[in-house]
Amino acid sequence: MMSSLWNSGRATLVVLLAGIVLALASWIGNLYDWPVRNMLSPEGFRWMLQSLLPNVEASPWFTLFILTLGLGVWRESGLSQAIFRVISRRRRGGLSPKRRQALLLGGASLVFYLIILCWVTFSRHEILLGVTGTLERSPFLAGWPLLLSLAVALPGAVYGLAAGEFRGVVDLLQSLSSLFRSMAGFFVYLFCAIQWLAMFQYTGFAVWMHVPFELLSEIVCYVPFLYDWLFASRKADRQ
Repeated sequence: MMSSLWNSGRATLVVLLAGIVLALASWIGNLYDWPVRNMLSPEGFRWMLQSLLPNVEASPWFTLFILTLGLGVWRESGLSQAIFRVISRRRRGGLSPKRRQALLLGGASLVFYLIILCWVTFSRHEILLGVTGTLERSPFLAGWPLLLSLAVALPGAVYGLAAGEFRGVVDLLQSLSSLFRSMAGFFVYLFCAIQWLAMFQYTGFAVWMHVPFELLSEIVCYVPFLYDWLFASRKADRQ
């Protein structure tokens, strides 16, 4: 059961109700000549259907999905618990020799990955740089979610296999979807929240009310994700 501070079902219901209120407000505002677009007009319905998928593509949806793949491997591998035991005074020396060796291998794999990443980016080959030789409009920035997800997943995979948390490649591959399964409710919420944000911008309320739309989008999309991930990780630790 999700904490009372965050419940994906309640949050989704709030967003859906906010969408209804926004549509009604745009209709009322259109009657009173407010500088807003009417969502209940034929143009509003056409925009809603035509922009449904583009809204998702332009949102953090796919970015967060890719990040959950790497974070899922990290969580299922037990790497975070091992690191906590090493840095915690109460549990100092709590790791077995096998797990200490696995932790060193995981750290070494991360260092090796970062070295390779820097080499393919900043060496004379400039594989991940843009056409101008800088990071601007580069494959590095375009693919940063995958690169970051790999940086999280690789040490987790190495540690999990070396420590015996993963019995084989099948367990490793299953861990890719572990966090996504536990956060499925959040992604339903996110889909609805993205559409509400798009409606809020389309109707013109964001401009009329002088709302910092970029900041609002970051809060609505990322803050619940961080809370959901932390809650899922804490729940896994208790189990």
